[in-house]
Amino acid sequence: MLNVRGVKEVKAVQKTAVEETRLGIPLIIGFDVIHGYKTLSPIPLAEAASWDLEAIKRSAEVATSEAAASGINWTFAPMVDISRDARWGRVMEGGRRRPIFRK
Repeated sequence: MLNVRGVKEVKAVQKTAVEETRLGIPLIIGFDVIHGYKTLSPIPLAEAASWDLEAIKRSAEVATSEAAASGINWTFAPMVDISRDARWGRVMEGGRRRPIFRK
């Protein structure tokens, strides 16, 4: 289940899944936690450029604990990607951006 946020909402959908379906299998609750959940950190590209590994680790720990406390048990995190076109709206999530050269 994607984009269900908050303990109350997660509990309600889990109750439905477990108690009102034939197999009663609990749901995996997923949410996009790219650079924080409640507490926002710099985007991953900026964190990587800082080379501050302790700050990056702490940022991930805060995001993890906040998301887990709200019932989220599956998050989407930064990927390694080479973006070749800056028009892509999520270019900041990529690891490196190449400029576009035209002849």
